[in-house]
Amino acid sequence: MSTPPACTIRSQSGTGSGSRVSSEARGKRGLYRPRVVPSLSWCSPLEVGLYGKLPSHGDFLRRRASDAFVSVWDAWLQDCMTSSRSALGERWLDVYLTSPAWRFTAAPGTCGSAPVIGLMVPSVDRVGRYFPLTIVAELPSYASLVAAVTETAPFFDRAERLMIETLAAEYVDFESFDERVIHLADELASVGIPPRVALDPAAAAILNDGAQTCWQVPIGSPEELAPAFGQMLSHRLSILYEPAMLWWTAGSSIVEPSCLIVRGLPRPDTFTAFLEGSWARHQWQSIPAHVEADPALPDALIADAIPLRVRSAAASDIGRARAMNQDAFVEQPELGLWAVADGLGGHSDGEIASRMVCDALADLAPHPGFDDMVDAACERLHEVNDHLIRTAAHSLLAHRSGSTVVALLVRGTRCAVLWVGDSRVYRWRMGRLEQVTRDHSLAESSATARREGSHAVTRAVGIHPTLELDVYRGDVQPGDRFLLCSDGLTRAVSDERIGVWMESEDISLAVDGLLKDTLDAGAPDNVTVLIAESYE
Repeated sequence: MSTPPACTIRSQSGTGSGSRVSSEARGKRGLYRPRVVPSLSWCSPLEVGLYGKLPSHGDFLRRRASDAFVSVWDAWLQDCMTSSRSALGERWLDVYLTSPAWRFTAAPGTCGSAPVIGLMVPSVDRVGRYFPLTIVAELPSYASLVAAVTETAPFFDRAERLMIETLAAEYVDFESFDERVIHLADELASVGIPPRVALDPAAAAILNDGAQTCWQVPIGSPEELAPAFGQMLSHRLSILYEPAMLWWTAGSSIVEPSCLIVRGLPRPDTFTAFLEGSWARHQWQSIPAHVEADPALPDALIADAIPLRVRSAAASDIGRARAMNQDAFVEQPELGLWAVADGLGGHSDGEIASRMVCDALADLAPHPGFDDMVDAACERLHEVNDHLIRTAAHSLLAHRSGSTVVALLVRGTRCAVLWVGDSRVYRWRMGRLEQVTRDHSLAESSATARREGSHAVTRAVGIHPTLELDVYRGDVQPGDRFLLCSDGLTRAVSDERIGVWMESEDISLAVDGLLKDTLDAGAPDNVTVLIAESYE
């Protein structure tokens, strides 16, 4: 039997022999419909628009968002805001302002006749009316729902950074902001290109056919395998959830990273879960995440994987001059984590910032690798920074809420110290006191500021859109003692005196002694002292 001739599909450049598809793909029942694809210069460019509110302006802003999208989106969000206010009551504002950015893509029929892709973040206008800001782009009709998720990370990452920077700015030049929104379309080029070979929608049956278990799917080339499965999955989702909509988020301090699948726009009475993550309470069904078993460690690493025994003691005091204690601390010996955070006294709600920092660290899940654990702690601090910056961008909040932090992580004979600001970590080893951290303060960087007694910090969580963390990695020996403290201690007690107390036989006595010395010296600030000691 002779081999049937193959049909040739032109490449995107329109030159060369292109891809080959068997004649089976040409028949009426074929899984693919061959398509001659124009060169990139012939494809209509995608436009990225916006709709919603900015703190710098007094009413709704809209650019390049279609009437079809806005009419549906605005009505839906208005109902969602009303429903979430009713559900959360007095908690609503705090929860709304610290809610995560949500990315989405929707099939045709959800928000108009075109498929759309976008990003939604909480926002407010100049006079204090709260409403999200949305960046949105309408996609071509042939765009795959799955491709709109898997091929758009650069677009979403860039859009989210732009939103955070803009909401954190004291002044926004709207035209400049809009120009940057326009250029987000550069990251959507691949989504705007038609597939070289179009999948017949009937092929979605492959994913739900229990009788016929053997299928042959012709593909133009090995490079077309991912697009083929993407189109099949997209068609299947469109059938099961017509019209299908996907949402996903990196999460926040109270919302875990999540992906949502829903038919059309979510009902307004389920929207509160977008803000606070209580999925079951707001009528979302959830499935457990698939967690792979931790890989077995080589024998040489087993000892390093078992944390040394570490005991700790801590205390905090409001001091003699403050009306509120804005310090917070964490003791998590089972996790191998300790931290001290100091809310910035000159800023509004410093105690909220320090508590948020400590809660985020205390809520860390164990990681099999120590370096992974350190990275996860850093990521948590970056997330808190993003939420504090976004909260501070709203006009009803007069000041930014910030906090310093020092964190100690220990596993086996390894340790890591993370810090930002002027809270400190000292290590006491074999009778010698060593300052592990270096203050991020004017006094540290300027002799003049030091002489004038300036205590202004140059870095902190929640003060700048870009958080700069310092990380120290070292070893741990039995008998090492680590002192974590807010600057309320170091402003009142000398290093020499700290060394005397670190030599105490009992770390609880050392904590009490350092706290008493601070109070005896006048304690002009809140003071927190935490000592962690490793032992065999």
